[in-house]
Amino acid sequence: RDCGCHTGGNPGWNQKWRGPLRAALNFLRDEAAREFERVGSDLFVDVWGARNAYVQVVLDPGSRADFLRQHAKGSLAPREEGRALLLLEMQRAALLMFTSCGWFFNDIAGIEPIQVLKYACRVIELMDELDMPSPRGQFLEILAEAKSNRPELGNGADIYRNLVEPTNPNCRISAGEMVGEVA
Repeated sequence: RDCGCHTGGNPGWNQKWRGPLRAALNFLRDEAAREFERVGSDLFVDVWGARNAYVQVVLDPGSRADFLRQHAKGSLAPREEGRALLLLEMQRAALLMFTSCGWFFNDIAGIEPIQVLKYACRVIELMDELDMPSPRGQFLEILAEAKSNRPELGNGADIYRNLVEPTNPNCRISAGEMVGEVA
């Protein structure tokens, strides 16, 4: 919220953008969690236990096979393994959306909130790749309530479309349109 703590900025600037940014990220987190549970319950013995243990694969990619043996429901076909790992990456990005630097600075168009929005973009991208219902439209609706202190940049949705999506060729540029291929 607009608590007044900041690192500078111009006279009259505020942090009112923080509340809507948080609401948009909470919405996206909740949508991703619902889909993670729905799809992940077919792949993992304990979806949240697998999510929490996934850090071992992040730290040591060579441990992936052991991780899947420990957390998957039986032996997964290669396509299922890929799907399981995409689900876990989606959750990883959802956690990264809440990194503290996204909240500390002066404007939603700052480099730190932009990074937080890039993590959100990754969540949306992975949900799309996993054929889940896209939360993008509603996410942008909520994000539009976050007004930049720099009027020429508009609101959070404008910043997302103009400064975040173009930097990630796999993010949606407009509803239903994908640019680039997912590796």
